[in-house]
Amino acid sequence: MPGRPPTPLRRALRGPGAIAPPSRSGLPQLVLLVITFSAFYGAIMGSSAGLTAGHWLQIVYSAVKVPLLLSVSFALTVPSYFILTSLAGLRADFTVALSSITTAQLGVSITLSSLSPFTALWYASTTDYYSHILFNAFIFAIATSPDKHSCGEPSAP
Repeated sequence: MPGRPPTPLRRALRGPGAIAPPSRSGLPQLVLLVITFSAFYGAIMGSSAGLTAGHWLQIVYSAVKVPLLLSVSFALTVPSYFILTSLAGLRADFTVALSSITTAQLGVSITLSSLSPFTALWYASTTDYYSHILFNAFIFAIATSPDKHSCGEPSAP
């Protein structure tokens, strides 16, 4: 809408031209959106045993595990990425790169949550635990497939 200021979610969905300049206030909003969307998929993923007595805790655990998986993988890769950008002489662009990486994580989270109806349908269709695991691996592969649009423009040296 023309009169409304763009939110981080709107900017992430619209592509690289809509990514806001890096700011300290925008990054926490992106992180909160990553946690929210990935927790939603985690809750769907944890519902594989159904909603019977005692299984509700699995939904909570999975809703915590998926954001934790994304944030730990992010935290493990950022230091090496910082070193590589410093060696390439792009340290000044690191905040832009960090914003782009976080936006890419948001893209993964949004894709996961948008594929959650398929996951729920798969769970309703079969009770085989190993097929649930394989299906989730397939969904994560789709969600993490290369997406040039969410990462922004590459930095020039």
